[in-house]
Amino acid sequence: MLARMVSGVVAAVILIVVLLSDAWVIGVCAAILSVWCLLEAFSVFSYHKNAAFLLIGILFCGAAPFLEHWEFTQITGFFFLFLILLSAAMVLFPKKIRFLDLAIVMFLSLVIPVSFSMLVFLRKIPAFGVYYIWIPFLGAFLSDIGAFFVGRAIGGAKLCEELSPKKTISGSIGGILGAVVGFFLYALILKYGFSVTVNPIPYYLLAVASSVAGQLGDLTMSSIKRYAQVKDFGNVMPGHGGMLDRLDSVIFSGPMVYIFIVTLGLSIMR
Repeated sequence: MLARMVSGVVAAVILIVVLLSDAWVIGVCAAILSVWCLLEAFSVFSYHKNAAFLLIGILFCGAAPFLEHWEFTQITGFFFLFLILLSAAMVLFPKKIRFLDLAIVMFLSLVIPVSFSMLVFLRKIPAFGVYYIWIPFLGAFLSDIGAFFVGRAIGGAKLCEELSPKKTISGSIGGILGAVVGFFLYALILKYGFSVTVNPIPYYLLAVASSVAGQLGDLTMSSIKRYAQVKDFGNVMPGHGGMLDRLDSVIFSGPMVYIFIVTLGLSIMR
């Protein structure tokens, strides 16, 4: 438990320093994290030993956070080029690469860098980007905390026992409440510290949505680990596992925040 707490505090300090930095610093860190998490995911399937998968995945992860100035058609073409390269690897090495391998690599190589890229895009939004960037982490981490304590205190029916035996429905609800409380505290900081107010309805809807998305991300990565028959993606953080184990909920909560603010155009701050 002590190792878990210490590693958690150290990680939190590093995260705060990064999020307080300029957008280009966050972009570089997003690229590094994308490669790091992808390598962790690849390693549980031994894909890191495949030069074609490794090269294609790393190039895509490194480039994705810096595509915000590209047009939609350019990005679509870039994604399809990625698919063509993966398909070429399968055709050239049919005895080593199966279609299932291609599907797994494509999923991991898309969901990880694209999710981290959306964090960078959030940070670069004029006026409120500097405040938006904190929301995915609040939604994910405070949801995790709420789910942990409520789940341990109440217990009860399992949420998804086949994927994560310890998770309960009460813990899931506690996670949503934890996110809402976190968003409330953040709204107070914004109001009294930076003179920024929130639009209550979309803001707290986002709290619920980001918690649900974060929990889905956690269970999705649990499903991948269950399929690969491993407990964790790595051990870089004592008590937490690998970097991907710690950021699995952010990988889904980040895009949810982006969808609310950019795709749906909901104004959550003013």
